[in-house]
Amino acid sequence: MFSESHLEDQHLFVRVFEQAPIGMIIGSPNGEFSKVNSSFCNMMGYSKEELLSLSFQAITHPDDLELCQSAFRRLLHGEFESYQHEKRYIHRSGEILTAILSVSLVRDEVGKPSFFISQVVDITEQKMKEDELKRIEELHHLIAEHSQDMIIRFTSEGVLTYVSPAVRKLLGYEPEEMIGKNGYDYWHPEDRDNWLEQGSEESRKAIFRIRHKEGHYVWQESLAKKIRNDAGHIQHVIGVCRDVTERRNMELEIQQIQKRHESLLECTHVGVCAINMEGRFIEANPAYEGIIGYRLMELTQMNYKELLFPEQLPNAENKLSALLDSEYIDFETFMKHKSGKRVEIRTTMSPIIINGEKVGVSFIVTDITEQKQNEELIRRSEKLAVVGELAAGIAHEIRNPLTSLRGFVQLFRSEDTTHTKKLFYDVMLSEIDRINEIVSELLVLAKPSNETMALGSIPDKLNEVVKLLEGEANLRNVVIRNDFDDDLPLIQCQRSLKQVFINLLKNSIESMSTGGEIWIRSERQGEKICIQIIDQGCGIPSHQLSKIGQPFYTTKESGTGLGLMVSHRIIQHHRGMMRIESEVGRGTAVEIILPLSHSGACHSPIFVD
Repeated sequence: MFSESHLEDQHLFVRVFEQAPIGMIIGSPNGEFSKVNSSFCNMMGYSKEELLSLSFQAITHPDDLELCQSAFRRLLHGEFESYQHEKRYIHRSGEILTAILSVSLVRDEVGKPSFFISQVVDITEQKMKEDELKRIEELHHLIAEHSQDMIIRFTSEGVLTYVSPAVRKLLGYEPEEMIGKNGYDYWHPEDRDNWLEQGSEESRKAIFRIRHKEGHYVWQESLAKKIRNDAGHIQHVIGVCRDVTERRNMELEIQQIQKRHESLLECTHVGVCAINMEGRFIEANPAYEGIIGYRLMELTQMNYKELLFPEQLPNAENKLSALLDSEYIDFETFMKHKSGKRVEIRTTMSPIIINGEKVGVSFIVTDITEQKQNEELIRRSEKLAVVGELAAGIAHEIRNPLTSLRGFVQLFRSEDTTHTKKLFYDVMLSEIDRINEIVSELLVLAKPSNETMALGSIPDKLNEVVKLLEGEANLRNVVIRNDFDDDLPLIQCQRSLKQVFINLLKNSIESMSTGGEIWIRSERQGEKICIQIIDQGCGIPSHQLSKIGQPFYTTKESGTGLGLMVSHRIIQHHRGMMRIESEVGRGTAVEIILPLSHSGACHSPIFVD
């Protein structure tokens, strides 16, 4: 009879056996199963009845059978009381399971084997992970040992724990020489400090200098990644380093070349720009910005066609097409400044070719506006000289006969007591006076002025001219307004300067057939005085504006074209400058700039915009 405590122990054992989370087996000394728990059945895929009909040999992997039988025999012979080893089982489905088997033998009172108890823990998933990790480690080791790049492993403090053999070729060290040392000790101090100051990302890429065994530094490109354990702590850091000395030196050389190129573009007075194949600006130096009036930021948003006048577009496209068959093309043209005015340029354009492919066009641009104006001044001066010579001959040949003709016409008119021919005589006298006026203007062109210079007030002269022409302005419904700076200084000038103001103001009044306003302004600009006469007249077309000031060219039906030439000659004698801007339908603005000091050489071109 069993005691009550023995029965309780037996009942407890049965509960533990059945409810254990690991597989448990009770078997006979001959290897047959006497009892199996549910965990083992679930592990193997069999029912209890099926397992109890099998021996352990039937569910053991053939390759592990000899090991298991040998260990079991030694257990039976009393060499040890229990054993544990890794073992593979065959699942009912045929899959292979890996488990840790622990076997203990229970003997009776006389020491004879009674039964064995086995505990089976399924480690299949863990084993698979270990095998996979082992394969990865073996692969990593294979790669590290044979890679041309140096592979290192180090602690979070930088202590090297592994260095691949590639270090021999890259840095001249044996791996054993570096293992156990701090890798940052080999870095160039500047690069090390920059690296440590940048922070600590999980994965970092850097280019730095590292000391070779011979003492010089070589450039390395490195990618480092932190490896953390399940608790989130850094186990180690893996780094892959590649020698980029040659590439880095090339990059530094390219940077130096680029800096020299940028410096050259920044400092040169010649405009340089580039466009891509779509015609959009991709580059422009400060000189080009100054020529065209746009900043680079503005230009990069523009197409080159926006800087051309409509009539230029066909020729520009032809030039670009012709560039396909040429290394470069030189030509003179003009462009539209940001202000809208025309800028004369000389340019050389050449293709931008990269890897044999044309990717854009570069331009070298020189502003020749002033040169063109000087050339125009020379041409006009030559014309003035010709006109002067012609005027001298005509004036002397015509003036004396005119005097006689006028005298006889006056005599005939006085003898006409009936006044039947008075109208004819008046017309003849008027035309003779007109001819005489033209001759007088020709004489002005024929010889330099011999008037003396004297201090005069520009506002006073302008006010006198306004009073003189105020009546004519009122007849045409024109209002003349003025805006003069206070305390403008007196300047050295001739009385003929007043004639310039008369000519210009008279032209403005005559251009305003429907009335309007004329503004006369005078202000000081540094060492110069600027006079502006701005009307709201009909304006002058651009194709005519460029001819204003040429001998005998006029836009008025009854004009001679000599008034502006005379004005130009007077302004030139005052060492000044005259500029004319006009737009059809909006009016004309004439600007005269006179120096406060009359000394020094100066030319007086007429600028038209």
